[in-house]
Amino acid sequence: MCFRAVGHVYQGDEFYPRSEVPVPIPSEAVRHDAPTRFGDLQAAVKAMDTALKAMANVTEMVDELNEATSNAKDAYLDRRYREAAAYCSLDELLTTAMNKQGTLRKTLAAFHEASPELAHWLKRWQADCSRKAA
Repeated sequence: MCFRAVGHVYQGDEFYPRSEVPVPIPSEAVRHDAPTRFGDLQAAVKAMDTALKAMANVTEMVDELNEATSNAKDAYLDRRYREAAAYCSLDELLTTAMNKQGTLRKTLAAFHEASPELAHWLKRWQADCSRKAA
């Protein structure tokens, strides 16, 4: 790892306010790979959130329709038909959510690999939390 001087260099010695403490220059992985992986992680989380919101919208819509038509003559059959249609929609959304979860796990692992310092602190935090829970 390279080190850079902190401060500014001017013409005279009196204008030489550099620090005595060397500051490491971040590596290529820290400067570019970790932010790129974080962007991928954000996109995967947003896709998972979209799939979960769609599932919640389907269930809320069916519940609202069932409440609105509860006094109708054929309410029982209509309710069963709507619930069956909702389950078909939820089946596809659940498959999508499971695929998004796999993608999310892969991108999270790639992010941890690209930023080992963050992975180190997350492991310590998880260990502290599990110790407190026990």
